[in-house]
Amino acid sequence: MSQPLSDFRSQSSDGAPQTPVGQPAPGSENPYQSPETPELPEIEVEQAPEISPLESQIAVLMQQGRRGAGWFYSVAGFSLINSLIMLVGGGTFFVIGLGVTLIVDVGAVEAAKQNPEQAIVLKGVAFAFDLFVAGVVCGFGWLAVKRWQPLFFLGMVLYLLDGLLFLMFGQIMAVAFHAYGLYCMWSGFQAYRKLAVLERQLMDPMHPAGVFNPHQPANLA
Repeated sequence: MSQPLSDFRSQSSDGAPQTPVGQPAPGSENPYQSPETPELPEIEVEQAPEISPLESQIAVLMQQGRRGAGWFYSVAGFSLINSLIMLVGGGTFFVIGLGVTLIVDVGAVEAAKQNPEQAIVLKGVAFAFDLFVAGVVCGFGWLAVKRWQPLFFLGMVLYLLDGLLFLMFGQIMAVAFHAYGLYCMWSGFQAYRKLAVLERQLMDPMHPAGVFNPHQPANLA
């Protein structure tokens, strides 16, 4: 029995799945599709630890205190420079230096002029005194950095008295610079005092007031 060719065409078109226009046939690669790339692992970036306001305040006070205490080292260093200048015959000096060493150096130079045969001995003794004084000043600086507050204050008092020596001889610039140095030292001293009270508050919240010595355990009784 024969069957028209049109029936076969209709059956093949009805039974076979139709491929949508614009899409590749099943099993074939799509040339317009981008190749798949593997996902890169996420890199974890460590974040810097957050600094609390209390830690920031402590850091600021500590830095301010060290700057004030560091003035003792500067005074000692420039005093030795002044001594070397004066003992070798120079006629100038730095106003940041000490007046007591400068007076001794000037006296040694004048005595050496009157006694040329003993000039080396006189200048050597003067410079030995200068080294001793500079060492004492550096000791005050070291103790001030270690936050020994009574010795910090004593060093400022001695520097104040040294400034009065310049005032007696009319050295206004040296007096003014001594005053500025004392102001910087006092700022550092006050910063250490505030830091001590703050540490006392952290260690003993029930007794926030008072002076705290960091080298001794706090009395929490």
